[in-house]
Amino acid sequence: MSHFTKSGNTYNVIPGDALDISDKLPGGNYLLKFNDIIGAFYLESTELFDMPSKLYGEDITKKQQRIINTFIDRKKSTGILLSGDKGSGKSLLAKSTCNEMAVDYDMPVIIINTPYNGDTFNKFMADISQQCVILFDEFEKVYSDQKDAEAILTLLDGTFSTNKLFILTVNNENRMDSHLFNRPGRIYYVFRYDGLGVDFIKEYCEDLLIRKEEIDNIVNFSYLFDSFNFDMLKAIVEELNRYDDEFKEVISILNTKPASTPSYNIRVSKDGKTLFEFLHRSNLFTAEGEKTNFELYGDDGWINFSSENLVSSLVSTIDGVYTFKTDINIADAQDIEHKTLKAFEKDILEQGNLLLKDCEILATVSKISHFHPSSIF
Repeated sequence: MSHFTKSGNTYNVIPGDALDISDKLPGGNYLLKFNDIIGAFYLESTELFDMPSKLYGEDITKKQQRIINTFIDRKKSTGILLSGDKGSGKSLLAKSTCNEMAVDYDMPVIIINTPYNGDTFNKFMADISQQCVILFDEFEKVYSDQKDAEAILTLLDGTFSTNKLFILTVNNENRMDSHLFNRPGRIYYVFRYDGLGVDFIKEYCEDLLIRKEEIDNIVNFSYLFDSFNFDMLKAIVEELNRYDDEFKEVISILNTKPASTPSYNIRVSKDGKTLFEFLHRSNLFTAEGEKTNFELYGDDGWINFSSENLVSSLVSTIDGVYTFKTDINIADAQDIEHKTLKAFEKDILEQGNLLLKDCEILATVSKISHFHPSSIF
């Protein structure tokens, strides 16, 4: 038996077996599209997102459950913003959340990759009255025109009485409309990704890295980057597994070079007495892992440290904290007004230099916030 559909003054004949009428959309992924001929939006079903066989680190699972629980508990439209560089983990969280909502909660996931907006678009979205997920991947690229981005605010405002979970991923938060921020009615959660976490890196390496003794090197190398991404981690592990090279040789040729200036909290002590404490921005190592001379600026002035090979004086590296045992040479020590330093006046050499043997230098990576430079290797 055939069916007839009417659009304006036009009737279309549809075979009976081609028509499936339902009161709700089944759970799954759908692409939002627009038919220019009839001037109407429609949904096209598509596959669920491909996901890795294992999700590393607790971060994704915890955030995913929080997003889902909050959305279900609020019983109103809820916006989620996931911000960070490509490969930082935000898209993995977005796609994992969408898949779980589609499979475990039988909710449709509508993917928007065209800058649709306006009254017709808003009405179409409002007509989908059931709970569903709306995914805007790389929102600032899709809605690059400011007028388009501003027009979408009406949908996020909850003006229409619908219950939708809006998930927006962005690579560059600075390109987002400022009216989205500090407005929980539009965007309830903002998750900023500074790169892969230590738990993720360690768990991934435990599974896939052959030489487990290199895990600490990889973790500490990650501190050099504002955003250490999955592509970098995967390449490093792959290269270490393929060749029997030292870690410093691998990173010297891979396309994984930190662009920012490292930042450390430095503490210098001798015989358990703290000599200097200050923040220092500069690489303590070159790309090859050695630095023969460097200068640090403390509250009492410039202090010149020298070591033939700083790497050889490295005692331990634990989650972004480096401990060195080395001799240091402090220039013009007689001009430095420092009570603790005065205790070593007997060691002052000619021309006012001070040589202190077996000092401890504690360098702790300083990562103040997601946009501050950080480092350590």
